[in-house]
Amino acid sequence: MDALTWNDDLELPVNNLAVRIGMNKFFSNINNDDECFPKFEIGNKVKNIRLLSNQGFVSSHPAGEDLFTICAFTFDARNFIEKEDFVESFINDSNFNRYFFVFNQNPELQATHRLVMYVDFEDGSTIESNPIEVLITPIDTSNPQPD
Repeated sequence: MDALTWNDDLELPVNNLAVRIGMNKFFSNINNDDECFPKFEIGNKVKNIRLLSNQGFVSSHPAGEDLFTICAFTFDARNFIEKEDFVESFINDSNFNRYFFVFNQNPELQATHRLVMYVDFEDGSTIESNPIEVLITPIDTSNPQPD
């Protein structure tokens, strides 16, 4: 893996964060399952991804707990998947290298979070992103707005 960087080129709303994961992938035309499509694969597969903050998010996720367990991932802002599916089948085998994630839970308090993302590989190595500071504010859900 070459790089792990935060990306704000699209100036997304505050409840969407984007990350660019630069991986050295190779094209594979070996069909090892029921799919007919060739895949882009990474030799040293990702085993786990983690997002840590210096602040608590919700009571079940105090400072230092993996926030990706309460996130959903997407590459197109239409189709969302949970962390387990993202790691198991998507991050290692797709040709996309920029992903978005959203929090599935509302934070309990407004706070400036210092977020760092970690990627753990099968060979035991780990890389981490540069920290990014993000003001995360609870969304008022008491008065839902019509679509």
